[in-house]
Amino acid sequence: MCILIASLCCLCVECGFIQHSLLFFVLTLSPCFLRHPYLCKEHRRAISFVLYIPLLSKIRLQYRDIVFRRIHSTNSDLSQNTPICFLHDRTGFMWIGTQNGLNRFDGTSFKVFHKKAGNNQALLDDWIIGLHQDGAGRLWVMNQQGISLYHPHNHSFRNYINQSLSPISSAPSFSRYTGGIAVDACNDIDGNPWFATEQGVNIFNPKDSSFIMIEDEQRERSKPQSYGWLAHKTTRTLARDSSGTMWIGTVRGLHKSLPRSQSIQTVSLVPDSASNIFDIHVADDGIVWVAGSTGVYRLAQGSQTFINIFDYLPLPFRSNNTCRMIQSDKSGHVWVLLQRGAMMIDKHTLQCTL
Repeated sequence: MCILIASLCCLCVECGFIQHSLLFFVLTLSPCFLRHPYLCKEHRRAISFVLYIPLLSKIRLQYRDIVFRRIHSTNSDLSQNTPICFLHDRTGFMWIGTQNGLNRFDGTSFKVFHKKAGNNQALLDDWIIGLHQDGAGRLWVMNQQGISLYHPHNHSFRNYINQSLSPISSAPSFSRYTGGIAVDACNDIDGNPWFATEQGVNIFNPKDSSFIMIEDEQRERSKPQSYGWLAHKTTRTLARDSSGTMWIGTVRGLHKSLPRSQSIQTVSLVPDSASNIFDIHVADDGIVWVAGSTGVYRLAQGSQTFINIFDYLPLPFRSNNTCRMIQSDKSGHVWVLLQRGAMMIDKHTLQCTL
């Protein structure tokens, strides 16, 4: 018996750990054993590896359970094969907007919504441009004819038709808003949605289910304008920062509206305040980033001045390189989609990688 045990066991010269197959696995059951002060580095690593084996197996099983399923109109009830936008709402439904209808996916099947002639409670238009959920959980559908508000209790819509596209006489049964096609939406500090359109910004007023319009200064001033004026009516993007300030990007510059102030301020962007703004992004750390035709701008919390990140780039990249889209990740980098390629910015050092 002693000879058998001696053949199965040996002593580590460095730490005195008895290397025996059965004893090894018994000791690994206690996490405290890994913190033993006399256990050498090699055996600590070996025991840790054995402890990680079940975790690695679990990870492999999790990835093994991931199955990709291609969904298209020929093998499912998806209304059309050209998706434009999608949204995952608070109740768990996935909404997909296409060029021919709105789709709601419950994890198993689709429910499709279409425009129906003569039914003013059906979807206003089948070409979906964007989807948005406001602070109250209401689903808004932006389409080529206007904006549709979804009522989940009876699967109907309240439609706000674009007055600039359809005269009042042609659609007397629809609610109306003074604006062009809505291309973006963002909730203010009270959860009310703001819509960026070709004719200005429309703010939903839940008290009477109407819209307040923020227009450009060249519009007729005979009607009341409580918020002020934009530099240009064509609005591309909206965002809200951690303080509740709303940021508005137009084709001729950047504006902001302080929380509940009902006023619009023009924000200076050096060197060109009339920059065509394509995207506004508020990072997790509260820093506001702006992508425009003249560069990428950054506004740190507590600061009043934007800096142009293009000043940190080599000269060949400072001109004729419009920034289209901007997004940040969790590792401290900001990604910018350029007219010619892409750029990664370190948020701390502002060093750029092209």
